[in-house]
Amino acid sequence: MPKLVKTSVLLFLFVYAASNTVARLEAQSDTTLTLNSGQTPRGKIKTTSPEKIVLETSRGEQEYAVGEIRQVRLAGEPNWLNSAKARFRENRYDACYDLIHAESLDALEPILQQEATFYLAMSAAKLALGDGEVTANQAGNLLLSFINKFPDSFNSYSAIEAFADLALENGGFARAAEYYEKLEGVQSAEFKQRAQLNLGKAKLHEGKYAEAAETLNRAAGLPTSDSISQLIAGCFHAQAISYLGRADEAIEILQNLIKSENSSQSELFAHIYNALGVAYLNKNDLKAARTAFMHTDLLFFTNRNAHAEALFHLHKIANDLQDSERSAKTRQLLKSRYRSTHWASKL
Repeated sequence: MPKLVKTSVLLFLFVYAASNTVARLEAQSDTTLTLNSGQTPRGKIKTTSPEKIVLETSRGEQEYAVGEIRQVRLAGEPNWLNSAKARFRENRYDACYDLIHAESLDALEPILQQEATFYLAMSAAKLALGDGEVTANQAGNLLLSFINKFPDSFNSYSAIEAFADLALENGGFARAAEYYEKLEGVQSAEFKQRAQLNLGKAKLHEGKYAEAAETLNRAAGLPTSDSISQLIAGCFHAQAISYLGRADEAIEILQNLIKSENSSQSELFAHIYNALGVAYLNKNDLKAARTAFMHTDLLFFTNRNAHAEALFHLHKIANDLQDSERSAKTRQLLKSRYRSTHWASKL
C-alpha cells in the first residue's frame, strides 16, 4: 500500500474512533427516560414541572408526561444514586435510605441533589409506614422539605401523595385531606383516582360522612386502568353511607361484591369485609360484625392497614361481648405487628 494512502487510512480510523468516543461521552452526559412504552428518549433537560419533563433531543424539544415515564437516569448521575434508585424499585427501602444518607448531597448539581433528596425522603416514608428505622416525624419532615424546596420537580406529586399517605396512616386526617386536595388537578387518571379515594378515606376518618360519601362515589367512577382501586373506593363509599342511616343498602352492595368478585383479590376482599363489619356495627349487630372482621383477620390479612383495622374492631367487639381472651389477643397482635398505625394508637 502506498505510504500516502496508508497514512490517510490510519488518519480516517483515528478520526472515526475519536468521534465515536465523543458520541459515547455525549450520550452518557444526556438524561435518559424509560417510558412505559419501552422507548428510551435521551436529551438535555430543558424544564421540569410536576406534570412533565421537557427534553432537548436530536429531534428538537420533546415533552414527556410524568405519568408515561417509568424511570429517569439523569445526566451525570453518580453510581451510588443509580444503585439507590434500583434498591427502591426492588422495595429494599433500607438499602436505598442508607446509600443516600451516607453521601453529601450539598456537593451535587441541583437536579441531582433534587433527585437524591426525593429518594431519601421516599425511602424514609416507606420505612416509617412499615415500622422501620425511621419515624413518621422524620420521614414527614424530609418529604415537606422536598415539597417546599423543589415545587417544580417532576417528582413533586409523588412526594405530596407520600406525605398525605403518611399523615393518613398516622391519624393526621385533616393534614392528609389538605395534601390530597393538592392533587385534584393532576392529569394522570390513576393518580387522580387514587388521590380521590384517599381523600375520601381521610374525610371518613374525620367523621365527615356526607363529604366522604360524595368523594368516594366520585373516586369509584373516575376512569382508570386500575379497576380494583375503583372497587375499593366503592367499599369505602358503602362504609360511608352506612353512617348516614343507609346500613342495609351498604350491606347489599358489599354482599353483591362478595358474590361477583374473585376472592383471590385479597386486598379488595379485606376492604369488603371491613366495610361490611362497619355496616353491621352501625346496625348494632355485633356478632355479624365480628364474623365480617374475622374474614379479614383469618383469610385476607395481607394488606397492613386493612388487617390493623379489622384487629381494632375485633378488640372493641370482644370487649363489648366480654370476651377477655380474644380482647387481649387482638390487642397484643395489633400493638406488636402494626404499632405505627393510627388503629394501634387508638387503643
